[in-house]
Order: sequence, then structure tokens, then C-alpha cells
Amino acid sequence: MKTRKMRALALKRAVATEERFLLYTDWRGYGKILDAIGTGHTRVTYDTGRLELLSPSPEHKISKKLLGSLVEIVLDDRATGYVAGGSTTFRRKALDKGLEPDECFWIENCKSMVGVKRWIPRIHPPPDLAIEIEVSESIISRLPILAALGVPEVWRFRKGVVVPLGL
Repeated sequence: MKTRKMRALALKRAVATEERFLLYTDWRGYGKILDAIGTGHTRVTYDTGRLELLSPSPEHKISKKLLGSLVEIVLDDRATGYVAGGSTTFRRKALDKGLEPDECFWIENCKSMVGVKRWIPRIHPPPDLAIEIEVSESIISRLPILAALGVPEVWRFRKGVVVPLGL
């Protein structure tokens, strides 16, 4: 009985834990880190020389999937066209900023994104909606980066509550 309780407690702690690391680098270093990490599970946020690496927790991943699926269900139910971008990397050298939202969607601009394999900022619009899951506090504020990239709406999910934010 004691072992079962200890396992449950360890699992509860593991679910709530996320690891975040802050590094200092330039735009070139940011690109090299993105190349080295690939399309794995590590989230990278870059803002003018500061780079944050996040290893999302199971709670983070579950919330991301749940909220993204909910958005898709609502859009499908309303017969609204959209393109789901998942956690696409958005970076702009001219702004010295980049990140991957937890989920993103092109809704108003979906027609311009059909069939696009790679987002190119001078050609493609930013997503119309980005979803940010906050299980632990970010070292680098992500909302100003999303605003600078031109994302008009962000849904922040924190402590079980979704807060829509117009940027």
C-alpha cells in the first residue's frame, strides 16, 4: 500500500514538472540550436539574445492536445475553413525574435496557407490564432514576441482557464 502511494506521489510531481533553461546567444546561435534540436519535443523561445529551452511536461502536452482538438471541433462544426499549424517555428531575423506556439491556426488567412510546407515571413501571413499552454512560468515573455510577429489573437491556458487575448 505504501509503495502505491509513493508511486502516485512521484507521478503527480512528474506531471507538474517542466524544465526550463535560459541561454544567451545571437541570431546565428539560435539557428544552430534549432537545427541541432530538430523537430523534437523541446520548445525554443528566442528574444534579442536570450534563448529559453522548455521540456514540456505531460500535463502541458495533454492540455495542448485537448485545447487544439477543441478548436478544430468548433471550426469543423461551424464549417469554417482553417489550416492547423501545430507548433510551427515562427522566426524573424529583422525582429531578432522567434518561437513555436503550442498550437496555431490560420482561419481568416487559411486559403493562403493551403499546401504550404514551410512558413516564410515575407510571403505568408502569421497565424490568426496561437494557443499558449502555461503549466510553469516562462522565463521569456512569449506574448510580446507573438505580437511582434503579427499574431492577432492568443488563447492562454493557465490553471485550467482559457483566456483569449487580442494582441
